[in-house]
Amino acid sequence: MKQVYQGFFINKHTYSDTSLLLSFYSQSQGLQKFVFKGGRKKTALLPFGRYEIEATKKNGFDFAFVNNISNHTHYLSTQNHPLKNLIAFFICDVIYQSTPASHADSVTFETLCIVADDLNEATELYDFPLRFLNNWIMSLGICPQPVDRPTAFDIENGLFLSDIRTIYPANLDVITWNQSLKNEEVIDKKGVKPAINLIVKYIRFHIPNFKIEKTLYILQQTLLS
Repeated sequence: MKQVYQGFFINKHTYSDTSLLLSFYSQSQGLQKFVFKGGRKKTALLPFGRYEIEATKKNGFDFAFVNNISNHTHYLSTQNHPLKNLIAFFICDVIYQSTPASHADSVTFETLCIVADDLNEATELYDFPLRFLNNWIMSLGICPQPVDRPTAFDIENGLFLSDIRTIYPANLDVITWNQSLKNEEVIDKKGVKPAINLIVKYIRFHIPNFKIEKTLYILQQTLLS
């Protein structure tokens, strides 16, 4: 039976000598995989690009087979901007590594639509990965609540700690992350990189097999250097 899906391209793996196994975050199914016959010889898909996938589900197969893929939305600025492309790769890696099976809901998909639009239109990029991570962990249901005067962050329990008795300020990673969750302007740009590292450490603690070291390293050596 043929069906049409709408989704963001997330990942690809080799399926055979000529075919690919494509992962999309679709509106109806969440993280979903398709077999694309002859896909290795066809036009490359853009990371975090929004596509329409016409596919057929066959009896006895776990994956639907692609009949046609077409652009749903053209993100021309992202497509032609090297740093935006890098951020798109990072976003895809985070989604692929942290999305639970059968994790699909309209709110999460709409969040990704907003992220894609914002990335395409963004002129300031230094804190975009930080803001994306905040949106994503909110979709996963593990986003901590910011506080007025954070002194530390409890990774195990997902809590910003605040103790008015202490005279010592929190580390820059804690302060920056807390500011971003309150939608405040990040005062010290030097805090973005350690804040992202803290969030990644937090996700890794709560989601098994979350490994984004390669894309995070590339991001740190370029945008966050």
